[in-house]
Amino acid sequence: MKTVFKYNRDEELVDEFPSQSAAAESINVDEASIRYAIRNSSLCGGFYWSNENIQYETKSRGKIFIFDLETSPIISYHFGVRKQFIQPDQIIRDWTILTYAGKFLGEDKIYSGTAKNQEDYDDFEICNELWRLFDEADLIIAHNCSRFDKKKANARFLAHGMTPPSPYKVVDTLQIARTNFGTTYHRLDFLSKYLGYEGKMDNEGFTLWKKCMEGDLNAWDTMLEYNIQDVTELENIYLELRPWDSRHPSMSVFNEDPSMSCTKCGSHKLEYVKDTYTNTKVFKLYQCEDCNGWSRSRVGENKSKALMTQ
Repeated sequence: MKTVFKYNRDEELVDEFPSQSAAAESINVDEASIRYAIRNSSLCGGFYWSNENIQYETKSRGKIFIFDLETSPIISYHFGVRKQFIQPDQIIRDWTILTYAGKFLGEDKIYSGTAKNQEDYDDFEICNELWRLFDEADLIIAHNCSRFDKKKANARFLAHGMTPPSPYKVVDTLQIARTNFGTTYHRLDFLSKYLGYEGKMDNEGFTLWKKCMEGDLNAWDTMLEYNIQDVTELENIYLELRPWDSRHPSMSVFNEDPSMSCTKCGSHKLEYVKDTYTNTKVFKLYQCEDCNGWSRSRVGENKSKALMTQ
């Protein structure tokens, strides 16, 4: 017989029993219920159960990097102020990255960089820093990441002769917002305030970018502060939107513990809610007590024999 350990919802050890039958008797359930809870790391009687005296990690070991970029304007010769088609020989100075800011989810440290002290505002150093952070990450997150931040970063990596960082998954909070919500705007500032957070830092608009390009060091400091504020607000937005993202990369694969865990955040605090159905199978549906995301069992019960055909 294996010893059974009983944990509360905070995954603190509260009791142990010499067998599954003794554990089942303590909460007046059948032994099969305890066996199922152990196998699937699910709640039974309001507690978690295990045959090992361990403290499960409640979060995924996958590294999630949340970031934002600020780029310079393109300076060019042109003849009008309305819709223009600028040719390559009209460009005086192409865009570069002015600042970046980012953090790993769940950590306090903010990573940031600026090109203000580099000759001609060369962005090699900050691109090198950003490349290393991308290389460390399993998942990168930005608002409009797929169409802007990731592509802009890759363009500058390419310009500096850097190889691709190791593969990572991408989560774009702008795409999540557009797919799931009919809010009046999907901008980061609007979503942040809509959700009760502070929003983006006020700035001078394009004047701030112009001052940076003219060498105003105070403006560069303001730009970096503005960039960092975007990242802190983006983290809040991501955590609010995450349970709604049906396409979120699975974070459960990063857990060393093979027992069932949330696909959105990797937590083991899952509670069975109900069955969910496809045309031919039935699956167990679980909700995460940490992020409120939904996950279903990987293997379903085949119901095809009970179905009629048209």
